[in-house]
Amino acid sequence: MRTPARSTAPTRTGTVGDHSTATSTDADDEGAALLLTSALAMDVVAALAPRVGRNVNLMDRRGVIIAALDPARIGTRHDGALRAARQGRTVVIDAQMPGSGDLPGVNEPLYVDGTLCGVVGVTGAPREVAELARVVALSVGLLVRQQRAQDGALLRDAATRDLLAGLSSGVDVEAADALLRDAAIPAPWRLDVLDLAADALAPAIARLNAGPAAAAALDGAVWVLRHAHAPVDLPEAAGFGADAPDAVSLLARAEDARLIARHPALWPEPDEVWSWEHAAAAAALPPISRRRAAASIATLAPAHLDTITAIAGARSLADAAATLHIHRNTLLQRIERISELVGADVREPLALSTMLLAVYAARAERPGREAPGRFRPRRG
Repeated sequence: MRTPARSTAPTRTGTVGDHSTATSTDADDEGAALLLTSALAMDVVAALAPRVGRNVNLMDRRGVIIAALDPARIGTRHDGALRAARQGRTVVIDAQMPGSGDLPGVNEPLYVDGTLCGVVGVTGAPREVAELARVVALSVGLLVRQQRAQDGALLRDAATRDLLAGLSSGVDVEAADALLRDAAIPAPWRLDVLDLAADALAPAIARLNAGPAAAAALDGAVWVLRHAHAPVDLPEAAGFGADAPDAVSLLARAEDARLIARHPALWPEPDEVWSWEHAAAAAALPPISRRRAAASIATLAPAHLDTITAIAGARSLADAAATLHIHRNTLLQRIERISELVGADVREPLALSTMLLAVYAARAERPGREAPGRFRPRRG
């Protein structure tokens, strides 16, 4: 943003007698106070004054000293700073006049992105400190901008974590709508849960949050929410995800994701034919029901389990055979063997759905792969 045009000619005076208040609104002053807080001003003075070898004061828009090396001056009015703020130009004080606490020096208005947020004063003979005062004002402005950027990043990170934690904990639809509005991510959405090594979490989250996504670490995994059609480069990692057209669907997906994430063995392997719905259903089963479902297919070999999964994800038996890289006759033989061992025909939709749920229940019951992220070394 361009700094407003203002006079650059310094005002020279022995003392500044104009004690009228600055012509600013309460909203202006509130915005300026957010830019230059007392805590930040004190940090700036403590850091800069020893380096420049001069006394440095920071004043607000009303000319009140908010940071100085001399604690007794904090909270007092600096008339030269008030004039610098009101006129938007440098005010030079050549000599201290009786009855004034202003010392000889130079007062520079402090602008940050076009907003006057205070005044920087450097004490000393004006001809010795004039250039220094300008440099100090530029330095303070840079520090304020950096602090504002850091604060903004912290606020965004907190809002992102609140959003994803709220979704994963099962907030109601009204609360979810409010969180989503604050995040400014429009529907439809895409929710992904990723497994990253502990030392990869922070940089991945920072990179994702710098783009059109909201990412946070929850229970050792990285949750990522974005617009379904937004181009986001996700880290290469194990994980799962699904689209959601509205807030109700998103809440349901988030609840499913929370359940699946608790059972790492349910997470899909690369290029696996995988069912979100059956994984979530298996994770939601009470432990005793899950064990009973797993026991119903305990006699099946791994090839039989792969066959059930392939048939469930295929449009025809020929497609299933192609997925398994076997001849159709071999597939038919496996189907017959499954029927003998389980007592149900996998080609019947209800039997297939029941067996597929049992397959996922068995996965959830076995130790499987290790828990996500932080419990696991980085993959090489």
